[in-house]
Amino acid sequence: MRACGWLALGLVAACATTAPGAGDPNPAPRISEATVAAAQELRRMQDQWRQALSARDTAFFRRVLAEEFLLTGDARTQTKTDFLLELASSGGTVPSARPEETNVRLFGNIAVITGLVRYDIPANPTPVQARFTEVWVKRAGQWFSVHGHYNLLSSVQRPEP
Repeated sequence: MRACGWLALGLVAACATTAPGAGDPNPAPRISEATVAAAQELRRMQDQWRQALSARDTAFFRRVLAEEFLLTGDARTQTKTDFLLELASSGGTVPSARPEETNVRLFGNIAVITGLVRYDIPANPTPVQARFTEVWVKRAGQWFSVHGHYNLLSSVQRPEP
């Protein structure tokens, strides 16, 4: 499976949204209950995403990828159909992911998730890193992924023991 495809797994969401108080020149951040609930739902979905990718569970991705889903991050793009075909036909295991620096921003029924993820690959002495941006849209009460962009970064050196 090409790197762009499997990098979409398991990106745990954290929420950081502010709503200023009326007339307060230095408002304290407030997070609404709806925002917290949406971030928790996205967090659960990202956990499920990671498990489904590892299991190559195409049924899960058929449910959560919007029909207009587009995956970018290298010279080509993948549609929902392209991604599902590659996931089903690829062999081997998907490396475990450690999400870092993850942020979820909510704009009504749209969520933008950004961050850094590290992958520990058994044959590689150093983890592989990727920066990502994902766009999710809530339709009829369900979140759908409409876009994912993943940039591989250079491998990171592990500290000496």
